[in-house]
Amino acid sequence: MSRRLKTIGWGLSMAWAMDKRVLVFAMALVSALSVLPAVALIFNRASIAQISDFLAYGAGSFADVLPAIVAYGVLLAFIAISGRMNSEYLSALMENTYTFGMQGHLMDVVNRHDIITLMRRNVNEDFNYIMRRSMALNLMIACLVSMVGRAFSIVSLCVAAFALSPAVLLIVVIYVLVAFALSLRFSHGTRFSWPVFRKAEVKAQFLQSMPQESNVAKEIRLFGCAHEVVKGWERAYDVRMGLAIKRAAESEKRTFIASLAFYGFLAVALGFMVTSLVAHETAPATLLATFTLCTSLFTAVGPITRDLMNLDEAVFNIEQQNDLLDGFTDKPDNVQAGDAQAESAPTRACSSPVEDRRTPVFRAQDVTFSYTGERPDLDGVDLAIMPGEVVALVGENGSGKSTLAKVLLGTLPIDSGELEFRGVPYDELCEGTLSRNIGAFFQDFYLYHHSVAENIAYGCAELIDDRDAVMDAIEKGGATRIVERLPQGLDTTVRKRIDPEGVEFSGGERQLLGTSRAYMGDKDILIFDEPASMLDPLAELDQFARIRQRAQGRTAILISHRVGFARLADRIVVMDEGRVVETGTHKELLERDGLYARLFNDQAQFYMNTEKDADDTAHQSEDATAPQAAPAVAEEERGEL
Repeated sequence: MSRRLKTIGWGLSMAWAMDKRVLVFAMALVSALSVLPAVALIFNRASIAQISDFLAYGAGSFADVLPAIVAYGVLLAFIAISGRMNSEYLSALMENTYTFGMQGHLMDVVNRHDIITLMRRNVNEDFNYIMRRSMALNLMIACLVSMVGRAFSIVSLCVAAFALSPAVLLIVVIYVLVAFALSLRFSHGTRFSWPVFRKAEVKAQFLQSMPQESNVAKEIRLFGCAHEVVKGWERAYDVRMGLAIKRAAESEKRTFIASLAFYGFLAVALGFMVTSLVAHETAPATLLATFTLCTSLFTAVGPITRDLMNLDEAVFNIEQQNDLLDGFTDKPDNVQAGDAQAESAPTRACSSPVEDRRTPVFRAQDVTFSYTGERPDLDGVDLAIMPGEVVALVGENGSGKSTLAKVLLGTLPIDSGELEFRGVPYDELCEGTLSRNIGAFFQDFYLYHHSVAENIAYGCAELIDDRDAVMDAIEKGGATRIVERLPQGLDTTVRKRIDPEGVEFSGGERQLLGTSRAYMGDKDILIFDEPASMLDPLAELDQFARIRQRAQGRTAILISHRVGFARLADRIVVMDEGRVVETGTHKELLERDGLYARLFNDQAQFYMNTEKDADDTAHQSEDATAPQAAPAVAEEERGEL
């Protein structure tokens, strides 16, 4: 109970911070409108008494009675209209404020936080779930507003009941207490199921969405496992539906028993009033007013169970949101000031670095980092990259190359060590410093469901409307021919998920578009992480040669697990198990006969065979009788590959 009360308090504080005027207005309006039935009841009794006297005894005239009849009719019409305004106008007003407000708040918090926390806490699933439940705050506020309104209505009706008869008031109080106790009992019966319901719903939605992804659907058909996917979905869906049916059954059970309690209350109240009427202790108008009182009370008390059940659902979902946001406050002590992680802390002083040819662009000293907090993915990395230097970062899969690149880009916070950009520690950099100076291509890059022009321009968003800059980046990235054959050129939509006329690109085409994005803004630092992994070996060498040419005068880091390109760099940095184990030129590292030499020699034969096959095909197409290419390459030529 204390957890729920704390969650309700947190939700109210969020709503107050988003827009306290809507909250106060909703509470005041509903409270004011809720007393109208009691006012109508008192007015009804007086009007009926006046009409009864006129009809029975001819007291007064019809002109005297008519204003009471018209006024009562106007009051009933106003109550009906206010009910519609209460249910529709307030619902739309609060949804616009609190549903969209919570969505914006959740997205803002996640967007400002460091990526590693998102990865460590499996936030992708949690965030998707709570975003689908972003209306929970609005639902909670609506339930609380409704319950406050019902409380005012019940209290005002109790006052009206006392005006009718103290005995009627006693009967009303007993009915209200019994109905409230039953509501608490029925609503409590569904609370335990929400965590189970959520788990089943997440699993069912995941399995349901799998066949909608073209790549997944292709493999499902290929491997013939559609039946197993459907069975898994059915099991999860059965759990979800079973809980939903149970909740619906509890609601119907509540409605049935509440109806029985109401009819019992109605029978007792009217029985008492009929007895009083027969004994000439009350008037017919009081009997009719008592009947109206009973129906008004049922309208006020009946939905309490529904409100409690909806409130419990909303509170559970808000708990999930609160837990996620609380997790975001448990941040590592050493959080970098990278571009994707602007802090919610108070504004602090920052530094904008000045380019100095004697100061390293990047300097890492004893840098450690771990995705899981257990095994280090970077272990004591020491590295300095000077202005204008082109560095090849090589190593086997899992050696830490991509992780180091993301650390240098400021998207991952280091666990310990020192990290500087142009002499300024990362945690002192002004926001946006890295993105303004670095053009980057990620190994796990993404093409958005937007136009080709927008996808390229996102590399420097302030130039999104500059078509010349976009075309220049495309030319530098080697994607000109791809764009030229598109049906709508730069305005062609990428992928078909949103636009049926969109275009699906091959892996190699996607990489060329992705690398073009890195050239937007003509930045003086370039980082390319596996920019040619989807290309064949010869196209890969061509891609790296193009990048090397474009990097003239710039600082560049080229990353690949295939080492054939490394000779293009000024310096080669070799990584193994999160450490920098070798550094030097291509020739120096071959002479050292260490890890780089082993990797290069292991891969060299593959590159030579590929080049040989390409040469054979070219010669055969020119002259079918031309002699075959030499079957081997001298060892010194291998060293220059």
